[in-house]
Amino acid sequence: MGQITEEGVEQAPRRRGRPRTRGITTQMNVRVDKDLKVRGDEVLRAMGSNPTDVISRLWSYVVRTGRVPDFLTDEEREKRLCEQERVNREIERARGRAWRVLADEAGIAEGAGRGLTVDDVCALCVAGSARRAEEVAQS
Repeated sequence: MGQITEEGVEQAPRRRGRPRTRGITTQMNVRVDKDLKVRGDEVLRAMGSNPTDVISRLWSYVVRTGRVPDFLTDEEREKRLCEQERVNREIERARGRAWRVLADEAGIAEGAGRGLTVDDVCALCVAGSARRAEEVAQS
């Protein structure tokens, strides 16, 4: 049987290991690196807290302020920017390789293809292939 609060509302008895809650609660499931969770749980336990309390406080902050704390967004944004830069470098590297292959196929000297579009180079490739095929047929 629960306790009666000052407001005259019966409160559910506290279950071992779980904080008292008012009203209806919901369960959230998240994925976190196992080692990170273990180490984080140790820190929270040493502080007398737990993941439920921390997440509840974070959600309260977001609802109260209408935003995510800066330390979360800046770090995440920085990670996304670094990843995007890495992807862009890979794309440029792949474009460079693809361009060199097309330029070689088209018989364009290095540096001479500036201003040409990919369609121009493809047309030169086709013309070069046709010319080579004709040379082979004649020999």
